[in-house]
Amino acid sequence: MEAPAEKSFAANGQPKPRSASGLDSARSGRHHGDMGNFACREGCGACCIAPSINSPLPGRKDGKPAGEVCPWLDATMRCGLWGRPERPGFCSSLAPDPEMCGSAREEALARLAELERLTDPRR
Repeated sequence: MEAPAEKSFAANGQPKPRSASGLDSARSGRHHGDMGNFACREGCGACCIAPSINSPLPGRKDGKPAGEVCPWLDATMRCGLWGRPERPGFCSSLAPDPEMCGSAREEALARLAELERLTDPRR
């Protein structure tokens, strides 16, 4: 599998916003719907599992490590902080994209895990 292009990530390892329109859609409360030309996959949740979150989450002042399910991911694999001001900026910066999401949940988990590895400052 070819790793997604690193150009999508800032020097600090955080994803660069994909598009202003995608982020505007996210802020308007559209959840797991069309954000540009690509939509979130129902029942996926890969972006809430694979990456580490280094900023505080409600109830988790140190965020979460990579590979751990976010405590705010609900049973339907949707973000419980969606549209709330407590949602970390890192999470808000993610937007569904074929490069990141691939063609299946397992592929999205693998691609995001690889991006996490490539951007780990301890690497």
